[in-house]
Amino acid sequence: LNPASPAPLSGMRQGFRLLAERPELITLESPRAVTAEFRSGEAASPAQTLHQPHGLLHHRLLIPGETVSVVLHAAPPGELSGALALHRQPPDPMTEGMGERYVLPPGGARLFQFELSKPGLTGVGVNASRGTVEGRLYNAQGKALGEGVTQRHDLKPGTYYLLIWTAREGDAAEIRPVLLGTNPPTGVPDNVVQRFRALAVPPSGS
Repeated sequence: LNPASPAPLSGMRQGFRLLAERPELITLESPRAVTAEFRSGEAASPAQTLHQPHGLLHHRLLIPGETVSVVLHAAPPGELSGALALHRQPPDPMTEGMGERYVLPPGGARLFQFELSKPGLTGVGVNASRGTVEGRLYNAQGKALGEGVTQRHDLKPGTYYLLIWTAREGDAAEIRPVLLGTNPPTGVPDNVVQRFRALAVPPSGS
């Protein structure tokens, strides 16, 4: 798939492969109802299936060395039509504390990347002033470690990614990514710090 040129869709079934040379947020969009299957790695690996009656809109992290196959199936009784658009976006750096403000449109997404130099309990998530927002944390291998706007994990040193997205049906959202270590920096509101500290820590999976 070429980000500069959407791929025409036709027939009952059509497949694509996605590759990345660097970590990226990829977004796939098509205007017609489809069922989409996503499979990462080998052909025998489990597929993620999405039924999208209002057209495809899918955000995901793609890491170097990963191959993702995408198969689109037409919604009965018709055939595939329109085009499949691909958008690529590199991650924004994320440092401890509350990050910069971003405005995400309905159905929009943003990917953030941060590094940990030592292990410890870490709060990660998003502070949103409006709109319906979700977040997902990944490790360097692209494994999802948790979901939610407020998460707390016992993390090892390494690279991590936070994907934040807004509901397709709803309002635009003003967001600020949040990263809190053992000693939160000054400037983070107390209510935000307490929100993260109140969470139970899930079993380590990093």
